[in-house]
Amino acid sequence: MKPEFARAIVFSLLSSSLASAQAVVQQIGFPLSSKTTFLPKELSNNGTVVGYGDGFQDWPALSWQNGKVQTIPLGTISGASAEGVNDRGLIVGELSKTPPNSDSASIAQAFLYVGTTLTILPSLGFAGAYAINNNGVIAGDTSNYDQGFACLWIDGQLKILDSTPNRDSGALDLNNSDAAVGYVIDMVNNTPLTLPALFQGGKTTILGSFGGVWSRADGINDSNTVVGVSGTAGIPGVSGGVGLAFEWKSGKLRDLGVLPGDTDSFAMAINNAGNIVGGSTADGLDEHAVLWEDDRIFDLNTLLPANSGWLLSEADDINDKNQIVGQGTFDGQQTTFLMNLTSPDQLIAIPIDQPADPQTAVPEPASGAIFVGLIPLLLLVRRSTRAKEAHWKFATS
Repeated sequence: MKPEFARAIVFSLLSSSLASAQAVVQQIGFPLSSKTTFLPKELSNNGTVVGYGDGFQDWPALSWQNGKVQTIPLGTISGASAEGVNDRGLIVGELSKTPPNSDSASIAQAFLYVGTTLTILPSLGFAGAYAINNNGVIAGDTSNYDQGFACLWIDGQLKILDSTPNRDSGALDLNNSDAAVGYVIDMVNNTPLTLPALFQGGKTTILGSFGGVWSRADGINDSNTVVGVSGTAGIPGVSGGVGLAFEWKSGKLRDLGVLPGDTDSFAMAINNAGNIVGGSTADGLDEHAVLWEDDRIFDLNTLLPANSGWLLSEADDINDKNQIVGQGTFDGQQTTFLMNLTSPDQLIAIPIDQPADPQTAVPEPASGAIFVGLIPLLLLVRRSTRAKEAHWKFATS
């Protein structure tokens, strides 16, 4: 899931009719404090977005659906992030909590939230849950403080996916066949080497890299196609390191490329149609949300009308309805967006950051319309977690 990039649709969308698309903007109320930011992590096929809020001393886990943001009630905690949600509405994530009768610092714990019931998942000491499939199987990692392990939770029971000595690992996403992807960290000549990994059938498959010391798999679909980012030099996004988005399919690793003039790219998610979302940038500057289809890369900003006020910088997830959630700016303010692409006749942008005029109706999309809902949620800060979060996250935790 959900520590982000963009892609969507059928590419008939990229037709000349987009050049004449009209944008209608409707302001919709944002129910939390204006000082609260919403950082998205994952998007279900039902249009539910989960993530976390920043702007509080203790950041809360949040969900969004149908224009409403809600805090997920997790009791007394030091902070939390909702990382994954499935089509049944089951939510998983990570919370920080001080153990009872203890003066020790807060520890990370994996949680499952169903309806109004919170369950802390078993761990070896501390853990994080980052994805849940439609069978209710959960992927994440757990640690005994000496070593981290990629894991699943099946019917509430912890299952370690890779117990290789002196290796750290983590699972960040999984498909409906319980195949999980993430990373392994091995020490090579006293240097940590982080590589993308597929965990399936009791085996760990290293997916390869483009030659750098840091790579990670962030997404997998039901066809076992995997996407992520692989460094070519150094650590991507750090001290001049370079990373490229990849697709791994049928045992072959493929460079997805960058936008013209850019140097780096990253892929965060892939849906069951094979549509991939992510971002492209030049040395970490001027990021643009992108999508890949049929060996082509597209800037999502080209689907917006001129002077829309939007700059889409990265896409974090895409569902099977070709809805995309990601991050960008609206009128210069950091925001979160939700984009829904269907057909090429009309483009509608719907920001959510100010109270709505109750007398103003939201226009219905015309028959065969592109409907693009863009939801500003005052995204002002990026937090670094062990999950699929910051796309250049150095996976050593």
